[in-house]
Formats: sequence, structure tokens, C-alpha cells
Amino acid sequence: MESLPDPQAVLNEISKGYERLDRYCTSFQFPPHLPFSGDQIFLMPNSFAHLPMDNVDMISNQSTQKAQSKQYDIYGNLFYSLEAALVESFVKGDIYDIEEVGYSSWQLLLNAWVAMMRGYLEVNNDLLDDCADERAVEWYSTHFGRIHEDQYGEWDLRVSKRLGSGKEIPVNMRRNPIP
Repeated sequence: MESLPDPQAVLNEISKGYERLDRYCTSFQFPPHLPFSGDQIFLMPNSFAHLPMDNVDMISNQSTQKAQSKQYDIYGNLFYSLEAALVESFVKGDIYDIEEVGYSSWQLLLNAWVAMMRGYLEVNNDLLDDCADERAVEWYSTHFGRIHEDQYGEWDLRVSKRLGSGKEIPVNMRRNPIP
């Protein structure tokens, strides 16, 4: 950074892409006694994260929890979002970020996470079809789902550096044969 003519201008430009994230979230180093070797933790309110809270009872009693198994894995009072809830959260975050600030670094990062989940984790193209938010369903289908596949063909989910060489792995990430 010292070699740049105006390092503060560069930092301001980078920070501008995350201003919505900074405005809504709190971050801190953990553990606090290791400021350079710990992790930076972000606390995001659900109004920002857009995690689906339908059918979720926040009582930590296992017998009274109503969270659908397709949304969360529940361990005591910890709710770990599964594929559908996480992708829905990223997609809604992407949509709201574009509406509020236009394109930003945060929006591009959310988009990349959805692409990674679609490609490497092989999230299905109809994952959000049951989502109540029609804009999220439309966005996902247009960028990664059925509308995209109708327009451009099916996604090639093979993982290989030799794509097109005839030496590709004949199975996808889930070890299903590729036609």
C-alpha cells in the first residue's frame, strides 16, 4: 500500500463497495486477545441477511421446534441454515443490494457464492421454486436455474482442468455418471 500514490483513496474505493454491509452489520475480532491471528466475525441482523424464518420457533426445546428440515439443522439453540435457506438468503441479499445501492462488491460476492453453491455443491436448478418471494425465484431461475438452462443449455458440473481433452472425469461431484 505504501507504494501507491494515494493509499487512502484506494481504501475508500474498496470500502465503498461494502458500505451497505458496514451500515447494517457489526464486526469484531475473535478471540479479542489475538487481534492479528483471530477471525473477524460479522453479526448481521436478519433484516439484512434475509434468512427464511417461516415455521421456526425460537424456543430451544427440541420437542417444540417447528423448523422444517429443508431449512435448518438444529443443535440446541443453534440453527445452521441448509442449502435452500442459505441460497435464498444470498439471492435476496443480492436483489436488495442492487435496489439499494446498485452494483457493489458485496453484491458481486453474494452472486459468486450462489454460483459456487450451484457449481461445486450441485444445488438443484429448482431449489427456490417453493420460495414465497417470487422475485427470488425469478432471479435464481434466470441466473442459475431452469430459465438459464433453457437459454444456454445444462450446466456442465464436471470438475476437470482438462475439459474438452477427452480425459475428463466421467462423473460429477456426487459421483453420478455424466452422459
